[in-house]
Amino acid sequence: MKNLKIIKNMLLYGAVIIVCVVFLRVWSTCENTEIKIGHPTEKIEKTPVHVSSLKAIGLWEFLSVQCDEVVDTIRKGFLSDDALTRIYHGTLRLGVDMKKIRKQNISYNKKTDKLTITLPKVALLDKKFIDEANTDSYFESGKWSEQAKKELLKKAEAKMRKRALTKANIKKAEDGGRATVQKMFLAMGYKAVDVKFEK
Repeated sequence: MKNLKIIKNMLLYGAVIIVCVVFLRVWSTCENTEIKIGHPTEKIEKTPVHVSSLKAIGLWEFLSVQCDEVVDTIRKGFLSDDALTRIYHGTLRLGVDMKKIRKQNISYNKKTDKLTITLPKVALLDKKFIDEANTDSYFESGKWSEQAKKELLKKAEAKMRKRALTKANIKKAEDGGRATVQKMFLAMGYKAVDVKFEK
């Protein structure tokens, strides 16, 4: 009986030791696996930029110009003239429509690790740039129809376009856009990024 008890104890201790050894081996394997996952040795290979990814950006603003325009009109009368003077406030956003980009606008030289992108022409992104709710009626004499007020609005739009869409502002938008795009792709790991604009 005594020998049987000793044998049972030895088997029990043996089983415990085997379980401990197996557990330690499994734990060690798991730890090694986690280290491999946390510190990958494989280098991620660069791939050419997909046009669809750039198109998803949509309207990309590079410069905004705040404009205030005082516009007036005079209507000749028999006894007196009627006048309408309004102050318009607008924000003209200059940038590119990335939906216009095409496959031939992007080229990648693997040997030099140089990415060349030709962006669409810088243009006005939103045609409705005047905040009509924030329009001030500076002076108004006589009765004016809605059509006359629309004509005044068109006059203000034309003035703002002329003021905002200058060569200097377009160049400023291009410079800002070029720097933004270069910074973005250099951060992705490209050695050189050349950004041009369609003329």
